[in-house]
Amino acid sequence: MPPPQPSLVPASLPLFSKAPIKSSGGSAFEIVFTLDPRDHYLQDHRLDDKPVFPAAMAVELMAEAVQRGWPELEIVGIRSMRVLQGIVLDEDRREIHVVARPQTDPGHESLSLEVDVEICESTARGRPSYRATVHLSTAYRVRLH
Repeated sequence: MPPPQPSLVPASLPLFSKAPIKSSGGSAFEIVFTLDPRDHYLQDHRLDDKPVFPAAMAVELMAEAVQRGWPELEIVGIRSMRVLQGIVLDEDRREIHVVARPQTDPGHESLSLEVDVEICESTARGRPSYRATVHLSTAYRVRLH
């Protein structure tokens, strides 16, 4: 069974509310995000006096990208998070690409989906810096009024 297509509906997400999004063919899509070394979280995360993109921010970007693609589902987990090569910035802004691809076999539950996500630097396309799998589901959705 083919994976569900992402809706790509704009969502109110703090990091990706205005980031451009494009289809990468089939049900995959890509969001471009600009890292600015003047951002506070990068100023507070430095090695050898150079801003380093924190793994926690990579997880947040991955979660927001997947949530933007499938807003009707709820994120219930992130697994297999890997830092393959960190992103070290100089004093210039840099674009990174967040690519989300639903797994071709969504599993035996029709109410869930697993999406593989990678973050790549624009200068090293094809070599991911971070990788994880985001699990979405409708089974755990609870509305509080």
